[in-house]
Amino acid sequence: MNHPCKEFRAALSTSSVLPYRLMLALASTLFSILIVTTAYATDDARTAMLRPFFQAPYWRWWWSAVFALDACLLWWRIFDATPRARWALWTNLLTVSIWGGVTAGIIYAAETIPPGVTGYIVINTMAVQVLWRTQYTLRDRMTA
Repeated sequence: MNHPCKEFRAALSTSSVLPYRLMLALASTLFSILIVTTAYATDDARTAMLRPFFQAPYWRWWWSAVFALDACLLWWRIFDATPRARWALWTNLLTVSIWGGVTAGIIYAAETIPPGVTGYIVINTMAVQVLWRTQYTLRDRMTA
């Protein structure tokens, strides 16, 4: 009988990351839309976690464009049937970078870890898993 930790590790190492990519693409798409739609809202309508995106003029548009680019790359990687290992690597690096930066920025701005940041931590965990599973092989379609 295998130890449960070995089975869990084997599952993480061999399972498809397509569901993770789907959730990351959806999160980036919705976050891009959320930033744009709250751009002209009053301060009361903005949540504390979105305030870092509005600290300087035009930041909201920059962040929205970055998330939209990430979403487009993720959706493309999901629906493209051709293995593209380098594109997968760069897309996964971008995803980890922006979600990690957003999470760190929110925690820094709040000076504590607010309960609402749990979702960001889960998204970061998925992004790291997808990056970890990126393999420079022809099996890119399943692993990256």
